[in-house]
Amino acid sequence: MLGFLMAYLRFSQPLILLGVIAVSYAVIQRSVRSSPLGIGGVTSRASARTHRRRDACFAGGLLAMLVALTGPIEQYADQLFWVHMTQHVLLLTVAAPLLALSAPGHFAPRLLKADTRRRAVASWRRVTQSETGKVLAVVSAPGGIWLLFNGNLLAFHIPLLYNATLRNAWLHELEHLLFLGLGVWFWAQIFDPRRVHARLNDVERAIYLVGAAAVGWALAIVLTFAPNALYTPYAELGSRPGGISALVDQQLAAGIMLVPGSITFLMVAGVALVRWLTTDEPQPASAEATAIKGEQ
Repeated sequence: MLGFLMAYLRFSQPLILLGVIAVSYAVIQRSVRSSPLGIGGVTSRASARTHRRRDACFAGGLLAMLVALTGPIEQYADQLFWVHMTQHVLLLTVAAPLLALSAPGHFAPRLLKADTRRRAVASWRRVTQSETGKVLAVVSAPGGIWLLFNGNLLAFHIPLLYNATLRNAWLHELEHLLFLGLGVWFWAQIFDPRRVHARLNDVERAIYLVGAAAVGWALAIVLTFAPNALYTPYAELGSRPGGISALVDQQLAAGIMLVPGSITFLMVAGVALVRWLTTDEPQPASAEATAIKGEQ
């Protein structure tokens, strides 16, 4: 009975969390769009398309989280390392970029009253001018975010820490939260430069993304050529679905990281390079940028 209850809670928690996020997003959107500062007063078709696209990206991000954190993937993640790696790839390269594309930070200022916004802006300016602000500026710059994103990925694949996440449910949830949170921040440097003040041109975006993919490749090579299974909870399993060995399971996980885990990075980097190669003049303001300007 206790085992059934624990399994039910483990399955239902992500559903409850995603349900709360979805409802909160819908309520916020309704509030923002019906307010004078929201998009309710913006009638341009470009603006409407922009916000429909953002809504679709947000829904896609939640769907990717649902697939990663529930159902067969969650069920077999403790028994098969390659399934667990699939879970991480979905969070880092599917859910996170889609959530970044939805630009959730775009709506946050509009939820505050004018006086509150002014006080918040004044407080933030004081922080940015302090010593703490200088540290924050370094950390929040694209290079700092790149290091945080990839450092977090490598840290959680150190055997000592990875083994701990498999044995401690709270630490495991923290791992997923950091993957997703830093992932959104990482991808926001590519997709939402207006809000995060990214300072990357198209070539720098390509380098930023290929460099991150290369970190995954290096980790995949280590997993592929390790002579033994690196993670004790998987190595100690008496049997696995499919009857594969712990070492083969680890090599399959490396393949997941090496190929599917690289697709989003390389696709977006390719788009950035093509745009750079085919643009001879400064790019005109996009429809989304025009719509945002009209909202202000």
